[in-house]
Amino acid sequence: MKKILILLVMAMASLQLMADDYTYMTFKNSDGSIASITSMGLTITFEDGKMIAVNGDETLTLDIGELNLMYFSATKAVNGRGDVNNDGIVNITDVMLTVNYVIGKTPSVFLQHNADLNSDGNINITDVMGIINIILGAY
Repeated sequence: MKKILILLVMAMASLQLMADDYTYMTFKNSDGSIASITSMGLTITFEDGKMIAVNGDETLTLDIGELNLMYFSATKAVNGRGDVNNDGIVNITDVMLTVNYVIGKTPSVFLQHNADLNSDGNINITDVMGIINIILGAY
């Protein structure tokens, strides 16, 4: 447990240098669930096997034993919606994969339920625009 905490602290110190380029700190648990919190002014503490991330009125508490990945991201993680390749973030890659799917080129990794944003059973340009809106923060 001490070794994990030391590694986390070292990782946080090295990641601090990159924080200015990204808006969110994103966490992925071993069950695949993801959560993001604004990185500006973020404070992370460890207590009783939990990691507590606080930023003003936002608080995120995660079990350290379940934490699988922690990284800075330009977009807020959305727990699947729009994340068609299941990498934990919604970005231009998801847009391109969805466009490819719409024009008949099925990508090797493509989660249809994450692409069908309006839940109409079809993946089309409306869903592509929805993913773009997620990236722009308008969805």
